[in-house]
Amino acid sequence: MPQSFVDELNAAIDRFKCEKSDSVSKFIHCSMRDIEESHDGHTYLFITVLPNGHMEIVAFFELCLTGIDFSQLTKSMQKKFKGGHTHWRKGKYAGSYCIGELGRNDSFTKDDMPGERILQEAINVIVTARDSIGGRYALIDARREIFDHLYKKQGFRCVGNVSVPDEAEAEVVVGIAKTTKWEIEELSRDGGSSTADNA
Repeated sequence: MPQSFVDELNAAIDRFKCEKSDSVSKFIHCSMRDIEESHDGHTYLFITVLPNGHMEIVAFFELCLTGIDFSQLTKSMQKKFKGGHTHWRKGKYAGSYCIGELGRNDSFTKDDMPGERILQEAINVIVTARDSIGGRYALIDARREIFDHLYKKQGFRCVGNVSVPDEAEAEVVVGIAKTTKWEIEELSRDGGSSTADNA
């Protein structure tokens, strides 16, 4: 990868702003590079080139692996998510995909890049991995209003609350979804100006 591209990409990362969420901003500015280098997760960037030739990051999402402790869920939730699979009935833990962060640059609107599209691109990556190696669950945490508006439509169910220092004034909920209900959805590239690429 040419150094000039790397320098321009780093400059675009430095310009990224998401004032609605401190956790999103801190992730892309402080944590993303370390997580990439350690292979603890991967971040996918939606990149566009402006008429002046400058690269900008429109949005991003980060995916990683985590685990679910079923003992922390109610019995009804355990039954719902474990289903009738014999090998899961007595299991306390299960591996899970995790959508760790998802955000849009303040320089762009929801018309430029809807949250639904960002999430669907994340789901497409998860489904591709699921079809190759398996994995029945996906985990997220999000502010309540975002969970209700965005994640519930994709089958996530609220299983509890979590305390997040960067979101101290907001109710943050934890959601789980079954990846077995998802399929890859082909998305238009709007003329090819934006792409979701692994950072």
